[in-house]
Amino acid sequence: MFVAIDLSEEARSEIAALVLSLRKHGADVKWVELQNLHLTLKFLPDVEDSKQDALHKAFSPLARSFTPFQLRLVGVGGFPDGDRPRILWVGAAEGSEHVKQLAASIESVLELAGFARESRPFQVHLTVGRVRSAKKLAPLMDQIKKMPFSSVHGFQVNSLTLYRSTLTSAQPVYEVIGKFPLGTRETPSPDPEQWR
Repeated sequence: MFVAIDLSEEARSEIAALVLSLRKHGADVKWVELQNLHLTLKFLPDVEDSKQDALHKAFSPLARSFTPFQLRLVGVGGFPDGDRPRILWVGAAEGSEHVKQLAASIESVLELAGFARESRPFQVHLTVGRVRSAKKLAPLMDQIKKMPFSSVHGFQVNSLTLYRSTLTSAQPVYEVIGKFPLGTRETPSPDPEQWR
């Protein structure tokens, strides 16, 4: 399972066009399917059925404690190294601080539920591809280095989505488990006692 921010249709279409231009190099990359594009805030290990209700009860007030905000995706790069990446991503400019605050709040709430914190610092990014080998990678990365400021249509983030991921031989299949609207800052934070 994972918690994510969904893209607007305009942003999704622009990312798809960007990926199409990158695919032309024929590099050995497993590109993320259009319908699976999302900005992940937190991965969760297997969640027991008994804890799923608690997740819903925690995420609802957490989401309402954040006001909707604008997010603009910008820039293309690779993790962990720009020359030999394993992950290809699109970054964010406007709204990235809000995304970081959301991710930090989710970490805190889930830690109360017994989920381990991420060992690495959270970085705002949208994964668009996973590199499988170095085949034709150099020309692809040359193109990416020439387009660090490629901007994508800005959109308003109005909710968080909790997904369940099922692996298949082709692409993972994502099922929406819950959608949590953002609200006003006046809503109290989740009650830690509900996890006990």
